[in-house]
Amino acid sequence: MLQTFEEHMSKTIGIIGGMGPLSTVELMHKVIRYTPAHRDQEHLHMLVDNRPQIPDRTAAILGTGPSPVALLQESARTLQRAGADFLAMACNTAHYFYEDVAASVHIPVVHMHRVLEAALKKHFSHGEKIALLATTGTLRAKIFQQHLPDFDFVVPDENGQEEWVMRAIYGEAGIKNVGVTHENTGLLLQAVKRLDEEKPAAWIAGCTEIEHALEKVELPSPLFLPLDLLARELVRQALN
Repeated sequence: MLQTFEEHMSKTIGIIGGMGPLSTVELMHKVIRYTPAHRDQEHLHMLVDNRPQIPDRTAAILGTGPSPVALLQESARTLQRAGADFLAMACNTAHYFYEDVAASVHIPVVHMHRVLEAALKKHFSHGEKIALLATTGTLRAKIFQQHLPDFDFVVPDENGQEEWVMRAIYGEAGIKNVGVTHENTGLLLQAVKRLDEEKPAAWIAGCTEIEHALEKVELPSPLFLPLDLLARELVRQALN
């Protein structure tokens, strides 16, 4: 006799969140959207630690703020104790501290950029040019380059990074302060216009706030959304 959906022993997803809160909610929303459920009881069990007090990851990488490691590890252990079977972090830049987080628990931690790597390799060959929009911390730490060494990344110059990308994320009218607006999306599109001169084969929204702003915008070449890919992978693993 075949099991019904609710009888199937799906795994419990644990989300280390609050980086920022909007990204956490968006990841949950995407998990719900990609779950093949037809009624409430068929959805996946998610445990979420929405902890906005985790110090800013970019500031920590740049040496201008405290380390987030202790609170990231505390969040991971909290979710493990609560019954999560595996974890994920709803933040690209937080993956700079991935090894510290993974070492603090006995359950798997899904790596967003390894999921992205698998998706890119399905469509693009070694050495292809990829445009990356991300926080300055992510760029300085070369987080994507370390996990995706087969690709040639192009990024904004220093002025463009500060005036367009970081201002769109952290500025007074930035996404972290007021959400996605026509104004801060326009700043990101200025960076897109400049980088498109390099003729990249694809784009990566390397920050969850950037992903929120650009996921419905048509870019000159395909846009890869790490948070979206992570959500699909969480559903796959939970149902596996």
